[in-house]
Amino acid sequence: YNFATYYETVGSRVRGSLHARSHGEAFLAMFNEFFQRGLFLLDEPEAALSPNRQLALLARLHDLAEAGESQFIIASRYLDGEGVEPDLPKAAKWYQLAASHGLAPAQYRLATMFERGKGVPQDVATALLWYERAAEGGNVKAMHNAAVIAAGNQVGAPNYDKAFRWFKQAAEHG
Repeated sequence: YNFATYYETVGSRVRGSLHARSHGEAFLAMFNEFFQRGLFLLDEPEAALSPNRQLALLARLHDLAEAGESQFIIASRYLDGEGVEPDLPKAAKWYQLAASHGLAPAQYRLATMFERGKGVPQDVATALLWYERAAEGGNVKAMHNAAVIAAGNQVGAPNYDKAFRWFKQAAEHG
């Protein structure tokens, strides 16, 4: 009640009064407005919701996962088997989604999966591309791994200039 009152006072974008709605309807309206990106730690959010609104909340959480940074958390759960059975192909799928949104830790993990052939077919050239994207995002381990691949002959002739550049950047970042 107090939060809804405060929220209406400071200028809610939700149409109509939150106090005129059921507890569940007000919760879902505020969730849809507030929760656009980020990590959401909700303690029993379904308690306020009817079964139909619980499904609406799950659909919204799914949409947010498809569009944003929460994919990295989902991928890590599948990789480590925390709360779910380990599933490397599913982990790779979620890392791919997060990596495509520019999240350097996800790019690094996806690169590692491609380099080792874990959950995806082994493809060192693709691993190098993802390592380089993660390195450009400041991931030091990715800088090192990109340098190692560039200096080797796993993806063609060694590229010592590229390897030197990545090793130097990794060293500068400590």
